[in-house]
Amino acid sequence: MEGEMKEEMGELTFQT
Repeated sequence: MEGEMKEEMGELTFQT
């Protein structure tokens, strides 16, 4: 499983 952590507009978004 691949997990990507992205910070957008001060919010954390998790994409799998």
